[in-house]
Order: sequence, then C-alpha cells, then structure tokens
Amino acid sequence: MIFIDNKYTRWYYNIVNNATSRIIEGYTENHHIIPKSFYIDRSKSGWIDGNSEILENKVLLTPKEHFLCHLLLVRMTTGLAKTKMSFALMRLSRSKKLQGKINSRTYGYIKKLHSEAVSITQKGVKENHIVSKETREKISKSNLGRKLTDETKSKMKKPKSEKHRSNMKGRIIKEETRQKLSISATGRKTSIETRIKQSMSAKTRLPILAETKEKLSIAKKGRSYSDEHKRNLSLMQKNLPRLCCLHCGYEVDSRTFNRFHNLCNKNSRI
Repeated sequence: MIFIDNKYTRWYYNIVNNATSRIIEGYTENHHIIPKSFYIDRSKSGWIDGNSEILENKVLLTPKEHFLCHLLLVRMTTGLAKTKMSFALMRLSRSKKLQGKINSRTYGYIKKLHSEAVSITQKGVKENHIVSKETREKISKSNLGRKLTDETKSKMKKPKSEKHRSNMKGRIIKEETRQKLSISATGRKTSIETRIKQSMSAKTRLPILAETKEKLSIAKKGRSYSDEHKRNLSLMQKNLPRLCCLHCGYEVDSRTFNRFHNLCNKNSRI
C-alpha cells in the first residue's frame, strides 16, 4: 500500500474525490494524486512503475485544497516517502502565492518537518555515500584545464567574513571527531612532488601582516605541551624522510632540501 491507512488518508481522498466530480470556475492548481517523485520515471529514488502524468493521476484543486493535501501527505506516509513530502511541502509554503497567508504555528510545523528530513538525508550521505573511482575520474576531467578569473582569485584571497570568524571562534572539537581525524591521517605520506608544489605555493604566498603576526605571537605565549605530545613531536622529526643531494652527496631533511641543497652546485661554499 502506498499510503498509511489512517484518518489523514481518508480526508485526502475525500478532497480528491470531491474535486474530480465537480467543475471549478476560477483559479485552480494541478495536483498529482500519487506524487510524481514516487515514480521511477521521475526520480532516481522512486519505487513505482508507470507514468505519473496520466490523467487519472491528476486533479484540479483550489489553492487552499492543494495546500491541505500536502499537509495531509506528510501524515499519511513514512520513511523515504515522508521525507520527499516534507521537502515538497516546504517548497509549496515558500511560493509567492502563499507568502503572508500561513500562520506562524503551521509554518513552524513545516520547518520542523523540513529540518528532520534534511537531517535524515545528511545522515544517509555521511554513512552510505561512497564516490566511485569512475565518478572521481569524471570530476577530475571536468576540472582539468579550468581557469579562474582574476575576480574569482581576488575573492578567494580575501579573508573570511567577520561572521564566519566569530562562528569559528571558541569552537570545541569533540573527542570522537579528533580520533576520526587522527585515524584518517595515520600512515598518510606526502609525495616529494606534492612537497615541492607546497613549497612553491608558500613562496608565492602573500606576506603575513604585522597585526596577524602579533596575534599569532600572543596566542602561542604561555602554551605548554604534555610529555606525550613532546615525545610524538620528537618521533615525527626523527621519522621524517631524508633526501640525498645530487651535487654534494649529503643526506638532508626533506623540508630543507630545496632551500639549501637543490641548487648547492651554485653555492660558493661547495
């Protein structure tokens, strides 16, 4: 059964059956009795075969009846169907013809339904959404050779808005989130090519303002590290890859390779 067997379903079909057996004069709105988003031919997440645009699935309603039908649809469906109907009801409530005609209580109810639908949708994305290799390649090809305009680049260089900074200030990251970030970063190795690109990017970066330097200095003053954190920093330094210079044969830290040894054949000291 498409809809739940309850009083809301009965009210819904009373409105529909009454509309099909009358002639309305004046403004009317077209309504799909079984929502078209339930059909496979209209939505990837649909589950009903057939044509949603057949005349038997359409009815002309007054604006009031149309709004009431969508209010009823969220109460006579569950699961994915209810999520779809919550989004549809929110879209209808935001239309120009209904602006200023919905009371605060009804609008609050619609917003709550929409918020729950968004939450369910996002949880599904986080838990089940996996981007395939084929999709990644398509995204990569679409971005290949893409050039940003000077206007776009200047916008990207500008600092974040004051509102964004105030929202991020004092933000506390949950311990669970920290562990997930740590696990995802464990064992990650940056290639030499990527390191060189990062180095070149840093060289062309705009200089840090004196005001920013002062803020960074104040933020770091008095900062203390735990013994465990110090040991981790020490191990990280010891495990950094070392590169052999082609000109002088010395093995040096990969972070300082470009600065001191990449062009050491031109250095007068060697």
